[in-house]
Amino acid sequence: MYLLSIANRVRASELLKGFATTTFWSALSKLLIVLTTLYCSNVLTQDEFGEFSFIRNTLSTVLLICATNFSGLAVKFAAEAMLSKESLKKLYILFLFTVGISLLIGASILISPTNAIRSVVGGSGNVTYFIKLTGLFLPVFMLQPLLSAMLRGFKQFRLVGEYELLLSAFYFVVIIAGTYWGRSNGAIYALLIYYLFFSVIGLLVVSKYNKSVHYLVKVEELTSQKACLKKIIIPVFLMSFVEAPLLWFAQAEIAKRGSYALVGGLSVILTIRYAIQVLPTYFYQAFTPIVTLLNMKGEYREYFNKFKKVSIALALVFVVLFVVLVLTGKFILGIFNEVYISYYQSYVISLFVLLFSLYSVLFKLHMMIREYQTVMFYMTILSSFFFLISFYAFLYFSFDMLNSFFYAQGLQYFIQLIVSVFVCNLDKKWNSV
Repeated sequence: MYLLSIANRVRASELLKGFATTTFWSALSKLLIVLTTLYCSNVLTQDEFGEFSFIRNTLSTVLLICATNFSGLAVKFAAEAMLSKESLKKLYILFLFTVGISLLIGASILISPTNAIRSVVGGSGNVTYFIKLTGLFLPVFMLQPLLSAMLRGFKQFRLVGEYELLLSAFYFVVIIAGTYWGRSNGAIYALLIYYLFFSVIGLLVVSKYNKSVHYLVKVEELTSQKACLKKIIIPVFLMSFVEAPLLWFAQAEIAKRGSYALVGGLSVILTIRYAIQVLPTYFYQAFTPIVTLLNMKGEYREYFNKFKKVSIALALVFVVLFVVLVLTGKFILGIFNEVYISYYQSYVISLFVLLFSLYSVLFKLHMMIREYQTVMFYMTILSSFFFLISFYAFLYFSFDMLNSFFYAQGLQYFIQLIVSVFVCNLDKKWNSV
């Protein structure tokens, strides 16, 4: 009876229903990705796993940061496009801009001298070769997160979950096959094949879905919404352009000053943190289209109440989760490989950083919905400056490299959190809620 009552409450709540649906399907897909990392960390040597992780983290850095910023806009524009053709124009402009910029960035990587790339990343010629190969396919890779985000904006959580689960199963198989065939090189080739396949299947899924709903229709022109390019999209791109190279550069410094084995350790910790972030991330994805529509309708009291409830729930859940993860940390690291238990201190620091990260993402979501992208850009510049300065300061005073990375990242997210909470409270006051 109690379980039936919970099920009825979930069905009655649009937010909980979207969260439950997304979690059920997509959590399975992320489990397969974590299992793949476990396999690679145990089969490959530390240096081989480090090289594979460097390429994967390079892709993840660009895709996740650009995707977090750009896909947030894609969710917003798609949710609004169900009611407004003008927002559909914004969605089209976002896709065109993303593909165009990806072409320019990819081309710049391709024409960069090999020695110049090697001077930045260090390591073997293999790493340089795969970075150039990544540049070649970057425009296609960038489509995948935007396509998934657009479907979430249309509230197609189950469809996205099924699509991601299918492709994660493909990832699991192809990476294991690539590792068996060619060790770290084979795994990297398999990784690139996976990202290409993900984007192509995404296009097919969106095309088939649109035939039944016709949300994506022809528009006469896009010029009526060209102002959104300057006001919203370009500031978001500049944020990504600051954040993505910055974090990648920090990773490259760890590889140059230390070793690719250290990058492997960083990858293991980030993979664990990534797995922890699955539930709150999916909750935010279900949360975004709902609060976007509340904002669009001017229902500000309900809008800000939802942010308040989510922030309280997040704190309660995180305290319990943090204690469990600290107590089981060495066991979790040992699952990847016993050598990674030595990174336990960095792992604990990363958990503290995670709290700042989750809250900053939540309140930056408010800034994105309310279209304060220019403020977000300046906030990103400020926090990134402190990340860079503090990272090198910690290294200068001989702190552990991974500890230095997470200390600096913690400061970065803390500054973003302070600014975004201030803006949210100010906005709440202006709207007399």
